[in-house]
Amino acid sequence: MRSEFHRNVPKKQHGVALLSVLWVVIILSLLAGSLVASQRYSTDTTRQWLYQAQARYAAEAAVHLTLYNLLSHQLQPGSENTEEEPPTYEGFKLYSTIYSEAGKADINQISDPLLRKIMQGLVDDPQWADTITDRILDWRDGDELVRLNGAERRDYLQADHPFLPTNQPFKSVAELQRVMGMTTALYLKLQPLVTIYSGQNSIDMAAARPELLEAMGITTNQTRRFFNAASSRLLEISSQVEKPGFSGMQLSSTIALQPGNIREPFHILAWDYTVPGLTEMAVSLLPEQGGSHATE
Repeated sequence: MRSEFHRNVPKKQHGVALLSVLWVVIILSLLAGSLVASQRYSTDTTRQWLYQAQARYAAEAAVHLTLYNLLSHQLQPGSENTEEEPPTYEGFKLYSTIYSEAGKADINQISDPLLRKIMQGLVDDPQWADTITDRILDWRDGDELVRLNGAERRDYLQADHPFLPTNQPFKSVAELQRVMGMTTALYLKLQPLVTIYSGQNSIDMAAARPELLEAMGITTNQTRRFFNAASSRLLEISSQVEKPGFSGMQLSSTIALQPGNIREPFHILAWDYTVPGLTEMAVSLLPEQGGSHATE
């Protein structure tokens, strides 16, 4: 019995040792796999950051190229880039569009009836369109008198709204998002149609973009043109860059051309970067604008 016991001991020890080795191998394999995955993630992240930086400068290059073509009279304001193959920069394809700020509605100058007409073209519910219109007008005016469907400081306080009306002209188009009831979906429709730079209480219809004409119920086959000096000097230049395997980037700028000024031929009024698709994705997760769906 005793000799048989001693013969079994080495076998058990060998079995324990083998299990220990297997566990060590498994743990090392998991650590190695985790390290490889972490390294791959770090590499992908670095590559994306590199692409973002390259895309940023490519978008800027597209805007400056457009400015050069405008100031050198190789491109006329109001025209579109109709080249079959867009220019490239560091592997990015560059696309650009030009719109006149005079072809937009100046949110600080536009009249009540004109603003109301635009809002009714963007919002399905006429009552809600009137409400948003009155609240925009109440935000920019200098008094505490509440319009029929509007809202002033006390209404914002009662609603525990995070912002209060300034009773001053809007300092940026983005400030419209602070108006009580303004939803993200509605703002994204309104944002490209309005400006704070034209200083006009009317809209140059010859320079208006198609979305604005549609909102106002105007149909025309007329080619978009800039007829006057103001329309041709204050421009929105938007550039978008694309590259295979990259989501792209868009740069929207507002530029005041000063062709007679040799030292400063243009002045940048606004400069805003966006990543196409991300905002639209966020909006798709939100309820539609209007009525009871609005943020109070």
